[in-house]
Amino acid sequence: CDVNQGGDPFCCDSSWDSACAETAIALCNIFQYSCDAPAFANDCATSPTSLNNGDSVLFDILSANNDGPAISCANGGGAEAWYLVTNDSAASQQLTASTCDQADYDTALTLYDAGNAGDAIDPSILGNGEVACNDDGGGCSGFSSLLVATMEPGKQYLLEVTGYEGAVGTGTLSVSWTEPEPPIDPYTCDAPGPDSFSQTIEGAALQNNGVACAGGGITTAQKYARVYTAADMGADTFTIDCVEFGIANSGSYIEGAVNLYTAASGVPSVTGMTLLASAPYGFYPTTDAEFSLVSFDGGISVDLSGGESLVIELDTAASLDGFAGPAGGVAADVSSGETWGYAADCGDVDYVTYASFGADFEWFVNVQGTSGGGGGTPCPTDFNNDGVTDGADFGAILAAWGTCPAPCEPDIDGSGEVDGSDVGAILAAWGPCAP
Repeated sequence: CDVNQGGDPFCCDSSWDSACAETAIALCNIFQYSCDAPAFANDCATSPTSLNNGDSVLFDILSANNDGPAISCANGGGAEAWYLVTNDSAASQQLTASTCDQADYDTALTLYDAGNAGDAIDPSILGNGEVACNDDGGGCSGFSSLLVATMEPGKQYLLEVTGYEGAVGTGTLSVSWTEPEPPIDPYTCDAPGPDSFSQTIEGAALQNNGVACAGGGITTAQKYARVYTAADMGADTFTIDCVEFGIANSGSYIEGAVNLYTAASGVPSVTGMTLLASAPYGFYPTTDAEFSLVSFDGGISVDLSGGESLVIELDTAASLDGFAGPAGGVAADVSSGETWGYAADCGDVDYVTYASFGADFEWFVNVQGTSGGGGGTPCPTDFNNDGVTDGADFGAILAAWGTCPAPCEPDIDGSGEVDGSDVGAILAAWGPCAP
């Protein structure tokens, strides 16, 4: 009705006609479905091709209609083909739909809620039924796509294959689904020791300025680390109860870990460090930078009396729809040390400092516990924490034999393999652990 907003007062004051309807549709962004002269069987949303768990199908949208609404990714999308996936189980399922490395153009995938399993397809739901959208999948070549979303029990979903900003082409769509693992609960640190250490200058403002590796994009799996000497800890030994750190996650929930290592070289490395402890960690979505933490039951004893350094590592999985990584500040916000990063997908062969490729970023990490030792994990070879390295711990070595990606406690030397070197280390430590 407001002419200043593009409306027509005639429609409200006098009568409503087809011109008024068209104006209302445009101003209110009302989706109107139509699909004329379909080029193939599943060219229209009303006649999708049903897919079963594990199916892979060829698609060709070179002559397809564009009967769906503008999507939230891929600059609105364009012409498409339609598929139907159904969760007829009694539990939620995690759907993975992929054109990753399987298409000759810049694809996009969109999932829509299509009601209860077996319902007739009502295309009017498309206007506000979008559940998930992925344009470029992490690690996928040619801007192909990888969509991961939850399907509720007893529901059906329309899956749209389209392209970035109207791009069209051919490829293969693969779908699979499985019951997801429950998310890792957030940690609490209820009774930490009285002492703490940090390289972060007190009062420095936490910022959402985490960085991905050069050329890696926001979806790349990465490791981040800070290194601490005995001087940083304030003593040669320290029992760590909890580690607080800055994070930001603009995408969906993913999982990773916080790992504690010692490094003889004083710098982090993808091999050659000794794993002290690992805490599986769930990256929940955040609205901005925030502090999170992990805790270690009983505490983890760190002994740097031999000149070693402590390495605290944040290991992140690839995010499919956002950036998940550390938050912190800049070089002026830390008293010592540097933030290190490693990402195999970016061609890294080992850790590098972020300063080395021009990024002024420092991850904020704070540690709480007890200075001077006392309690904690007796030694890195005592996997069951019973105070002695013995046959039970040797059995853990044998059970994990072979490739064992971090975090992997039986991989004592951090080589990525549980092998003879680790057997030698456990035999050398055989018997009661040093206090």
